[in-house]
Amino acid sequence: MKEQGTQIVVVDMQARFQGAALFGEKLTVYTWVAEVARVRSTWSQIITRGDDEVVAKLTITAAFTDLTGRPRRVPDEFAALAQSLRH
Repeated sequence: MKEQGTQIVVVDMQARFQGAALFGEKLTVYTWVAEVARVRSTWSQIITRGDDEVVAKLTITAAFTDLTGRPRRVPDEFAALAQSLRH
């Protein structure tokens, strides 16, 4: 993305911890793009231990900017890919 002069920056993150995780434990992080707007996207994550024990749920808001930090429109390629991978 930097080659096209665009980057994604996290502007907000909310986390709901539902269990403890210990150093060295194997966890799985499931991530998907939940929404794409004009200059931002919302990502969801679920962190699990094993197949089904949820450790945490996160919602992350990210903005697209140019390399100086000015807001940029979400690239069409990203929006199309995110739409095809929606959960």
